[in-house]
Amino acid sequence: MEEPFDPKIDALFGSPFGAVVIGFLRACAAIFACGRDFEFRRLADERPLDFVRERIIRPLMRSYLSMGLVEGLPGELHTQNFYYKLKKVRGGWLPTGEVMFKDNDGFRFDTELAIRQGRKMDSFAKFNDPFVWGKFSNALGLGAEGVPFLGSWYYKLIRNVNGFETLAGYMLRALTEIEPNARVTKDSMQLLFDRIAAEEAHRLTGIRLTEADLGFGANKGLNKVLSEWRTSLALATPSQQSENLRLQDLLRQEWSRLKGAGRVSPLRRSLSQQAYFLLHKLADGALVIEARTPRTTAASPDPVIGFALLESPSTVQGHEAHGRLARYAQPVRVFSTVQAGRSLNAVNSRQEPSRSASVQRRSVSAVPVGKRCEFIFKSVVGGQ
Repeated sequence: MEEPFDPKIDALFGSPFGAVVIGFLRACAAIFACGRDFEFRRLADERPLDFVRERIIRPLMRSYLSMGLVEGLPGELHTQNFYYKLKKVRGGWLPTGEVMFKDNDGFRFDTELAIRQGRKMDSFAKFNDPFVWGKFSNALGLGAEGVPFLGSWYYKLIRNVNGFETLAGYMLRALTEIEPNARVTKDSMQLLFDRIAAEEAHRLTGIRLTEADLGFGANKGLNKVLSEWRTSLALATPSQQSENLRLQDLLRQEWSRLKGAGRVSPLRRSLSQQAYFLLHKLADGALVIEARTPRTTAASPDPVIGFALLESPSTVQGHEAHGRLARYAQPVRVFSTVQAGRSLNAVNSRQEPSRSASVQRRSVSAVPVGKRCEFIFKSVVGGQ
């Protein structure tokens, strides 16, 4: 019978999060400090490699990708920036499958994904230069590395972080110490991470990667998933507003005003006269203008040019702008992975249809915004 959380640890942290081991290396030390008697085998009845795969790697990947792909909050995965929740079982400690992140300054705000998922943004709209504060360029991949933040930090987690041992390296060393005869190499450990990341990304987005797609690059691994996910969500968004010529004139004028006010995101492509605009209304009433190009192809189906965020209605400019535009806005519609996947498949027949194996039993759109993380972050261990 499982024992409850240690009350001393609960009291120390003052949180229902439970038995958290401070520092990832301490957590790993607690897990693997069992010597040759394979203590965790007694507790979990699992092979070392299975233990690492299902209790260490998969919970982290599911949590990190849920934050990045659903909530639009990719973060820096330094190994000191995440903790595993442990539970006392038969005199020892085992990970429960739940992960906690820290160092919020290391997170970027992927405004585009946040808009697609219907996040509240009125507080964000109160900032001057909001896309600068949200670190939009870095999140999207317009920074030094030229790839999205989600993928670049996954790469650093398992392949290269200057001055730090990577998580993959630590797992390899721990497994080698515990089971010297295990046939695990640096490359096979990294491939294990890649495969689990691909599985968890598929659960969330319905986008499936082949073995050839794994790895790191502008169109490889998680970067490929993120690019196709953005496109899927964009194509699943209704665009009938493009046919309202009066609205298009109003939105073009408003876009120009917002650009002068520093409220337009970096653009993925130039804004031409052929561009059209969509006006989105988020859950808390915040208004966002999206600029699109009508010139898409099967090879490049993403129509998005960029976004402009109107001032909060609590400000003078915002109040006036909302008065001009609010009646035209379309509420953001949050799509399930299957719905979004169909939109991408409709314009790219060469791509295998998305078969969603999402962790959600029902569309995330049915869940209140403030409850989505709780809904998605189901314990990986012992069910799901």
